[in-house]
Amino acid sequence: MKKQLKDAEHSKKRAKIMLVDDEQMVIDSISTLLEMETDYAIFSFLSPIDALKMLKKEPVDVVISDFMMPDMDGLEFLAEARGLRPDTISILLTGYAHKDNAIRAINEVGLFQYIEKPWDNEQLELIIRNGLANKSLKESLQEKVRELDIANQELEQKVEIRTRALREKQAQLVQSAKMASLGKLSAGMSHELNNPAASLQRGAEQLRAAFSQLQAANLKIGTFSFLAAQLERLEALDEAADQRAKQPVNLDALSRIDREHELEVWLEEQKNDHALELVPSLVTLGYAPADLVELARNFSPAEFNVVVAWLCAAYTIHSLLTEIALSTNQISEIVKALKAYTYMDQAPRQSVDVHEGLDNTLIILSSKLKTGVDVRREYNNNLPFIEAYGSELNQVWTNIIDNAIGAMEGQGKIVLKTFQEDSWVVVEIKDTGPGIPQDIQEKIFDPFFTTKSPGEGTGLGLNISHNIIVQKHKGTVTVDSRPGETCFTVKLPINFENPQIEA
Repeated sequence: MKKQLKDAEHSKKRAKIMLVDDEQMVIDSISTLLEMETDYAIFSFLSPIDALKMLKKEPVDVVISDFMMPDMDGLEFLAEARGLRPDTISILLTGYAHKDNAIRAINEVGLFQYIEKPWDNEQLELIIRNGLANKSLKESLQEKVRELDIANQELEQKVEIRTRALREKQAQLVQSAKMASLGKLSAGMSHELNNPAASLQRGAEQLRAAFSQLQAANLKIGTFSFLAAQLERLEALDEAADQRAKQPVNLDALSRIDREHELEVWLEEQKNDHALELVPSLVTLGYAPADLVELARNFSPAEFNVVVAWLCAAYTIHSLLTEIALSTNQISEIVKALKAYTYMDQAPRQSVDVHEGLDNTLIILSSKLKTGVDVRREYNNNLPFIEAYGSELNQVWTNIIDNAIGAMEGQGKIVLKTFQEDSWVVVEIKDTGPGIPQDIQEKIFDPFFTTKSPGEGTGLGLNISHNIIVQKHKGTVTVDSRPGETCFTVKLPINFENPQIEA
């Protein structure tokens, strides 16, 4: 018989747990145990057929089923229940424990846990809590993916509309010789949109694969009966991964290689078969062998290896979400900069952190940097914020750094140095490329001048950057180049309304 709740309205807010067993004593025993937990609403059935009738009408969060029952066995029941409610957590309770049954249950009906009779009450409660936590996390991640898909679709539509508008504007400008230069700028801006748009598309594709890895790790985690303290540690690890995705650990190439080797050796000593895949994420998260030793104290060896895989997958998702958000903002900022140039709008002045703009630019260009470019930051920790048009400054950093990557053909070193000089903030961007010939250095800021092959550049990037720095910010930008080293120096006033006044 179905056991009715005293307060049906309140039960809708609680986790719904269904008990299915042909022995009333078993149902009464588990019900008594679970009713002590006020967050649970219990539904009990002696017949799996009656239980299926309820599942057709409304969902439940957890199903605990006996294995041997007269109408159908537990696996048949759970298979049909899964067909009706795929997201329900399934737990099989049986006195006929057998390895083949466990394997069949996991493979065929997506079983969350397999428990032998007589059961341990504390273990059963832990399994239910773990199952509910797993279900909640899965639903949360699915919702984030759905939101991302919707945002991506909306962004694609906006980009398509704005790109179409740019092309129409370009077609009109081409007809007028007086507006020819603006037409070329519009084409150049359309090209500039490709970098963040491609980064956004790539991030969305990688996110799907990373989400699959995280789901696999979550399923493995669900097989363990973690204590409350261990679950709290997992939550803390996830929060730390989210924060680290926004502020990744930055190491030079040699230090990173050394750290990865140390972690790989340590993980292999722990019989971890995926050490090589995990160490890049662990290094970026800031882990050293000592940190893993401390983490391992909280889990058994088998639990630890699964937790490390789960942590790396969670960090990858947080990192991709951060990169996608930055790409979305970059597209919006580039469009705003175009509007400002064409007098359709004015970019907002704001208090700008130069370091943040440089770091965001490196993230946007990360796919190009990964091919073999070592970036070293020599930042002044006390650098003041400046009054500036932030989106347009980011465009300057993108143009200069992207040109440096291209000049080095994806192999070399870039040094970003910042310091304060009286009432000015100075940014130096050095690369180890072949250098700019002396006879053309005075021309590189001219509009449409380019040393690239036809079709590879518009010749507008450095000209736009020069105009943003000099005209809009009353600063200066110069270049000093020789074979093996090119340095762009940008000087920006802390307050460009009065650039000569001491800050």
